Amino acid sequence: GPSGSRGGAARPRSLSPRCRRTPPGRGPYPRGVPRTPPALPADAERLLVVRLSHLGDVVCALPLVHALRRARPACRLGWIVQREFAPLLEVLEGVELFCFDRQGGARAWRDLRTALRAWRPDATLDVQGNAKSAAAAWVSGAPRRLGPARAEWQEPWAAMGATQLAQPSAGPHVVQRAAAVAEAALGKPVEL
Repeated sequence: GPSGSRGGAARPRSLSPRCRRTPPGRGPYPRGVPRTPPALPADAERLLVVRLSHLGDVVCALPLVHALRRARPACRLGWIVQREFAPLLEVLEGVELFCFDRQGGARAWRDLRTALRAWRPDATLDVQGNAKSAAAAWVSGAPRRLGPARAEWQEPWAAMGATQLAQPSAGPHVVQRAAAVAEAALGKPVEL
């Protein structure tokens, strides 16, 4: 027989825990995060959009607010955005802005936390998908924190801050990612 075998047929090696194949449908979700997130409950009154930066991406996330407004006209909407992009969003009626000063250090995080905890969001919808947006969602104190599929995060480890992840989006565009997060929140297909 082959060198090192004890006779008989060679047994296949089992894969180490780090090398085991991921079962179908489980890949984009960290341990403990539901694979098919349920829609937000109808009594979720305050929804907080998390899209802090990049001019074009902030603009591309605007349809999300309109879709949420159509689906849940009675809910209150908020948006965490970096201070320099806030003027773009000030024209949105019924959307409370929470400005984050990215150069403000620990004080900026403390101020954001204070403002968000006073507003008491029921859920955050993180359509940015990076460590900074995950931290902003977490400091909000929202019990439900929705984000894009793990593979769509800039830093996939940051997805662990979400309590629910959306299904993978239909494509790489920011609008498609926002639509996937909105569908997870509302429990139905969303046209942005």
